[in-house]
Amino acid sequence: LDLEPHTLKAHKATAPAAAHNVGRMHQHLLSHFKRKPGPLLLPSPDDCRRAVVPDSRLRGWLSQSGGVGAGLGLLFGCRMGAADIKRPLALLQVVMSPTGVQQVEVVPLSSQTPAQRDVVRQLLPQAEASWWAPGHTGWTVLPVDTHDFQAKPLTP
Repeated sequence: LDLEPHTLKAHKATAPAAAHNVGRMHQHLLSHFKRKPGPLLLPSPDDCRRAVVPDSRLRGWLSQSGGVGAGLGLLFGCRMGAADIKRPLALLQVVMSPTGVQQVEVVPLSSQTPAQRDVVRQLLPQAEASWWAPGHTGWTVLPVDTHDFQAKPLTP
């Protein structure tokens, strides 16, 4: 996974298409209540599914602390826009390449040493706290699909 560490800074991703679809459903419900009383015509399950963007891109988190966890992070899967923040897929390590450029090394669960698994356990509460904090500090959306990563994980 060829990522520069500066791309793993938190940003607010927007989903205009999803917002538009949800807005249309909201307007549909409001218009119904403005009409005469009668049966409520709720959106179908298919309408609801179309309102959610089928986002399954990986989510990455890098620790912003200077102590334990500096230069480390976690990689998480995502399904329908919901990140699975309880089960990381890999450990992220910021390393210096031979050319002197910082890169992010991805260490899948299956390739982790016992010491790396301990680091993942220590980082998980920090990642989860950052997820729920305003601004999602340290989090980013990566341009790799969760299913593709799980089918063929990258190796260091």
